[in-house]
Amino acid sequence: MSTQSKVPDPLRSDNQPTTIKVISHTSLIYWWPVWLVGFILAGLTYADGTRLAVLPAETTVKEIQPNKVYELTLPRPPTEALVKAAESGKGQDAFPVRIARSQDYGMVDIVVLLLVIFGSNVPLRGLASIIAIRPSARHGCTPDTGMSHMGFRCVLSAN
Repeated sequence: MSTQSKVPDPLRSDNQPTTIKVISHTSLIYWWPVWLVGFILAGLTYADGTRLAVLPAETTVKEIQPNKVYELTLPRPPTEALVKAAESGKGQDAFPVRIARSQDYGMVDIVVLLLVIFGSNVPLRGLASIIAIRPSARHGCTPDTGMSHMGFRCVLSAN
């Protein structure tokens, strides 16, 4: 009869406890809201159609024909962008660089950026997590139901 010999496993010995290796993921996965808001704001800026004219400081503007023709008086030689705009032909945009008319786009982008940085890098445990999450759960609840401390609204039927 043949006997089977036990070959010891070099990776595991009986005197060592079993270990579990935890591999964390990168925090880049949390950055999709920044990209999404950036693309939405870029689309809104493109749809707005406002253009940027780069002019030297102390330039004065005089209206020749209402809402049609303007005269610029420059204190020094014009910028390259202004020369290209003067040389542009019909059907071409004189100023190709687009800019948003509203400053709110930039503020929205900064707020989303700061919220993502805070949310993905600051660990909240215990009471701090409750303080950070709880105000967002109460948003939109009316105090007339008596259930404003919960995340939903209680509705009574007429019967």
